[in-house]
Amino acid sequence: LALGIPIFDTLFSMLRRFLERRSMFSPDRGHFHHRLLALGFKQRHVVIIAYTVTGIVAGLGMLMMVTRSTNSLVIFFCILLLLLLTFRIVGSVRLHETIAGLQKKYKFASQYRRERMNFEQAQLYFYGAHTFDQWWAAVCEAAQRMDFAWVSLKTKDKDGTERTEVWRLADAQADLSKIIVVTVPVRGNGSVRVMEFEIAILVNGSLESAGHRATLFSRLIDDFNICQTIMK
Repeated sequence: LALGIPIFDTLFSMLRRFLERRSMFSPDRGHFHHRLLALGFKQRHVVIIAYTVTGIVAGLGMLMMVTRSTNSLVIFFCILLLLLLTFRIVGSVRLHETIAGLQKKYKFASQYRRERMNFEQAQLYFYGAHTFDQWWAAVCEAAQRMDFAWVSLKTKDKDGTERTEVWRLADAQADLSKIIVVTVPVRGNGSVRVMEFEIAILVNGSLESAGHRATLFSRLIDDFNICQTIMK
């Protein structure tokens, strides 16, 4: 109990970083003394407050040593509540923000797993592609699974002939006002000098999710390059 402040401070710091999806060892400004400084206290006053709280909980802890077992348990939980209240007052922990953070993290983790599963399903189509038409069908399947609005592939041959393949989302209810357009270059071969994808990604919740789906699609195109696929 005498180490209550540093122990709780460490636990709440780990919780904050977990909810923010940061490294457990990354620095922040949410520690007990940082919050007191942010409230306008001087360094000397912060130290006095920490000493005072530590003295109170340590004194109550010593009181547990001379009381009966049942009363000791009551005192112990009262001390824990006192420490939690102290951290709540200074702003190191906020119940509503913690609950909201847990819900957001769970939602993102579920979405991430779903996007990863769709990516792995799309890989199976690319494994079976041995011609351009099969490869393009795999691209369209991946775009469908990853909630794209459209995908276009522009190619330019050595003689200057240009060709464009386009896939568009058939769902008329999709919100096309919130999309991210990304250009993805593709390695060509001797006969095709320029190859370029333009993908339009439906945001559907968060920009991070859209960026993650763009990364997964780029990985598919990089791993299953059309030139390498046809040559196998």
